[in-house]
Amino acid sequence: MSLAEAEAPVEEAVDEAPAEAVEAPADESLDKYSPEEQIIRQYAKSWGAGDQQKLASVNSFDVTQDPSAVKAQLIGTWKLLVASENDSLREVGLSGAARKHYETVVGHYQTFSKPDPMALFSGKEDFFMIANEVFNNARDGVASQATLKGGFYVGPMGHTSLGFSETYTRLEVDGAATGEGSPLINSWDCTFLSDTLRVCRAQSGAMRVYEKVEADAANAELSSLRNAAVTIDPAIAEAEAEAAAAAAELGDDEDDPNDTRPEWQKRIDKADGIKRTKNGTPIINYGPPTA
Repeated sequence: MSLAEAEAPVEEAVDEAPAEAVEAPADESLDKYSPEEQIIRQYAKSWGAGDQQKLASVNSFDVTQDPSAVKAQLIGTWKLLVASENDSLREVGLSGAARKHYETVVGHYQTFSKPDPMALFSGKEDFFMIANEVFNNARDGVASQATLKGGFYVGPMGHTSLGFSETYTRLEVDGAATGEGSPLINSWDCTFLSDTLRVCRAQSGAMRVYEKVEADAANAELSSLRNAAVTIDPAIAEAEAEAAAAAAELGDDEDDPNDTRPEWQKRIDKADGIKRTKNGTPIINYGPPTA
């Protein structure tokens, strides 16, 4: 399932689904459930009873876990399956690269690695946290890939005894580094439903469900999304052209602060096509003499 197909908040779906309801028979129709609950139930069919119980109480984030053990469990590549409808990650991406109204995030992946102990001595930058996102541009019919690079932390934080924080210091779009800016920090709480499934709650309250995948499979999916054909929406270019024309017309009609003409005179002059100097003198240009 692509990120764009996730239709509604995970948190709400979890609150509404008691443990016994999640264990519904496989042949039970899902039509009576909300779209977000259908998503959760469809995934739940492939989980064991223990994982279903965890899902039902997903709002209870375990802060007694050993940080070292949690770090080891995070190492690897994770694919975003579902995100809350109000999550900005769905709208513009974690990178914020899909900020245009005609750009849509279609894939998000995280890779946690162990820091290189020799990086300090070699002097090279050591990025042990990487996030890759692909977003489609419906105006130009292209897909782009944003890559965030940095590190991550697991341990005590201001609001909890066990928190998670990603800190990114570099952003690349289609392989080209963007200008330097302030570090981007993404903090969240986490609970593991299994070795390959985890639920995160961002500081905004948005919920995200990630699945652990093989690195090669993730790279193949990223490549497929990056090279997939993107349908151009002609209405976008038409709307932009209309907006530009309206802005140009507005610019022509913009009042000169030194123009002392009364509003009624301005309307008449505009209708007659007469332009005036700042003192109100008509500008009449008949062209060069013909005789």
